Amino acid sequence: MFMQIKQSVIAPLMTDVSSSPVIGQDHFPDRLNIGVATCVYKSSHCINFTYMVAVLYFLIVLGVFLLMEAITWCAHRWVMHGFLWYLHKDHHQVEPGFFEKNDAFFFIFAVPSMLSIMYGMQTPGFWWLHGIGFGIMAYGVAYFIVHDVIIHQRFKWFSRSNNTYIRAIRWAHKMHHKHLHKHQGESFGMLYVHKKYWDKVRRDKQLMKGKKVEYAPEG
Repeated sequence: MFMQIKQSVIAPLMTDVSSSPVIGQDHFPDRLNIGVATCVYKSSHCINFTYMVAVLYFLIVLGVFLLMEAITWCAHRWVMHGFLWYLHKDHHQVEPGFFEKNDAFFFIFAVPSMLSIMYGMQTPGFWWLHGIGFGIMAYGVAYFIVHDVIIHQRFKWFSRSNNTYIRAIRWAHKMHHKHLHKHQGESFGMLYVHKKYWDKVRRDKQLMKGKKVEYAPEG
């Protein structure tokens, strides 16, 4: 990943520096002046710039990951419960079988991720684009773990967890699924949990405190 960044971003800049008549003074190309730090050419390594690009890349991935929660909320509210209800319906009105039409949304969200990664890796100067792709992918992995494993128990992991977040996200999603039709609904987020659900779980824990009572598994 970072080798790709080095080849597409750092290498051309180092070429500009090496052709500069004076190194270490005020003759760096304008392309190196990035407003945060100036790349210092030393022993064929652009150390400062490499670190800055790595940090910037991480921030892109993290920013896209966080932005995906808002995008997913909107898609869930206006697309899944809108014109693509046909695909989402069997997720609320459960039918026999392991797979659902709703699983198609995994592929729908995977397409921009894969295209961003492929194009970003194959096109010099577009390293930031595969950062966007990996941000979408990271959210997809988190979505799968939280929604399909922790909440819906399609794989029987964390079935008796007493973790506050897990209990809260399960309760929030249960409130979403009590509505069987597309025109009613609440709690459209996937990873973010509204304060009222946190408060509900904390009250439950206080009531159960000191008692030998375990949470029952949730399906």
